[in-house]
Order: sequence, then structure tokens, then C-alpha cells
Amino acid sequence: MNIATSLRDADKSWNVMTIACTITDIMRAQPELTLLDIENVFRSIESKITYLVAWPVEQMPQELRPIKLDGTPAKYGLWICINGHTEMLNQLSAFGLTIEQNRAALRDCGFNMMVTA
Repeated sequence: MNIATSLRDADKSWNVMTIACTITDIMRAQPELTLLDIENVFRSIESKITYLVAWPVEQMPQELRPIKLDGTPAKYGLWICINGHTEMLNQLSAFGLTIEQNRAALRDCGFNMMVTA
């Protein structure tokens, strides 16, 4: 599986569920990857629409709190932005995170298929 090609194709769909399913497939095939690795690929393919943001679980509704693919609790859930850099900055502000804090948090981020766009 070529990760960059898969993410580029998903990115072109501009559909949050397609992107989430692609990320899930990639991470199941390569469980050593983190969501920071996936975010880095989105940046390397110069995506202008898709950004990954770590959502602190204490700010999430209980029913949306995710676990990691290995079954352990996550400190952060995944917010998939599909409306570009401005949406990403707005979500970081809403979650009280800087870009640097977000990048660090994506290493310990889980997600479920209830993704909000």
C-alpha cells in the first residue's frame, strides 16, 4: 500500500468518511504509524484541505471518546478538518492547542468512525 497515493486519493474526495476509512485502513496495515505520521503525509502531498487535529477527550461528549486501534484509551480524539488551514486553526483555538501541541498530541490520538466535519 502506497500511503501517499491512498491519502491523496482520499483527499481528492473531500469526504470526511472516505478520509477516515483510508486512515483506518492504513493504520491497521501499519500499526506502528501514528496520526502524526499520517498528518505528515498530508503535508508532504501538499493537501490544502485535509488537516488532522487532536481533540482533548475531556472536551468530547462521553459517547464519542475514542480508543486507539490497540484498544487502549486515548487522551485525544481525532477531528478531521476538510475545509483547509483556516478550519484547522479555528479548531486548534477551540480546543486550546497550538500547532506544536497538536503535533505532539497526534502521537497519542485515537479515533472512531463517528467523525465530525
